[in-house]
Amino acid sequence: MHIETLSSYLLFIIYGLMLLIRLLYGLLANRRGGKAILRKEPGWSPILMTSLMILSNGILLLAIAWPETLQATAVPLPEGWRWLGLALGLCMDALFMWVHQALGQNWAVGVMVKENHCLVTAGPYHWVRHPMYTALFGFSVAFFLLSANAIVGALWLAMTTASAWRVGEEERLLTETFGTEYERYMARTGRFLPKA
Repeated sequence: MHIETLSSYLLFIIYGLMLLIRLLYGLLANRRGGKAILRKEPGWSPILMTSLMILSNGILLLAIAWPETLQATAVPLPEGWRWLGLALGLCMDALFMWVHQALGQNWAVGVMVKENHCLVTAGPYHWVRHPMYTALFGFSVAFFLLSANAIVGALWLAMTTASAWRVGEEERLLTETFGTEYERYMARTGRFLPKA
């Protein structure tokens, strides 16, 4: 079957798995993780993030349910690139689940430290300090390739970039919380990709 016919279904599968992972692990983390004891969200971040999340998720839902409404921003991609988007999306779903499993009760929306917070250095965190953002960047590319739509790719990339912009604040908070243990961890790991 031609990828153009399948793209809405494939987008739905990749996006649906991502949402399911986030929902299930989010519920578990909230149930087990305790209250936030330290929060350092930059002032602009919640407003910008909420706006970009609504826009990026909304446009992706349009691409899934009514792709014809986005014809003006369609990009003529070869079929092979579209299938590459599917493969990348499935890989990102697997990475996303691995990240959430590794974080366990420590996962939270925003920049915070919870009660009984521990420094996670297992799973993908063995090599990368922020693999959640790595997965989100991968999803941005996968959604662009599968939808073959510039506005889908641009909004997801904008949302991911704005989200990753908080990394400096996250690392300051983790250094404040874990001290030299986190500094040593930073020295041996890459921020978004493993160190060469």
